[in-house]
Amino acid sequence: MLSLSCFSRRTLLPLLTTAALAACSAEAPPPPQAPVLSAAELEAANRAVFEALDPREQAASARFEMRNDGTAIDTTTGLMWMRCAFGQVWQAGSCAGEAKLINWHRALEAAEGFAFAGYGDWRLPTRDELTSLVYCSSGVRRAPDADGVPGTCEGDYRAPTLLRAVFPDAPVHKYWSGTQDERHSFGAWGVSFVNGATGVGVQTEYVLLRLVRSTAHAPRQD
Repeated sequence: MLSLSCFSRRTLLPLLTTAALAACSAEAPPPPQAPVLSAAELEAANRAVFEALDPREQAASARFEMRNDGTAIDTTTGLMWMRCAFGQVWQAGSCAGEAKLINWHRALEAAEGFAFAGYGDWRLPTRDELTSLVYCSSGVRRAPDADGVPGTCEGDYRAPTLLRAVFPDAPVHKYWSGTQDERHSFGAWGVSFVNGATGVGVQTEYVLLRLVRSTAHAPRQD
């Protein structure tokens, strides 16, 4: 398992400056409004993006059902993901605006009762759920450590380490999970989509989040 210091220094982006933190409001943004595309327009847009990918990324993206309402369903787990980072707005097949930087406790509060795409049961993903989104375009990923924590991407990979067609316009940053560190009460697990690293950060850090919800076919993956 990566240590707190390692997560902050090596596997995640450096801590933000005090000035940057002061400029960030901790209040949740209003729910994004998703303009509706016709089925034909959505299919054409998704097909164009999909066909621009290399065959390996096409195969990885095919497990997701990409929907017009700004959500995507992982058909292997049944989990429904927000395609935009929290704070961005879903607009006609892309994510506009700036993602919200937020500390871990405020992230939990912001997710509670958050309404989007007709659902009000969004939450922070667990560590394992969030880690499942990592995609190494190089095709090379370091083996899990002795505690079973997945390794980072290696080789000539692209950042962010996410599927571009499924999660468009994703900021290259680290994201919170809802999993508290079992060894340090002041820590929580997160994933850096800079390099695919999974590790523990201090709960007062301001990072990003991507919300998820369980469906009838997707129990929570603790």
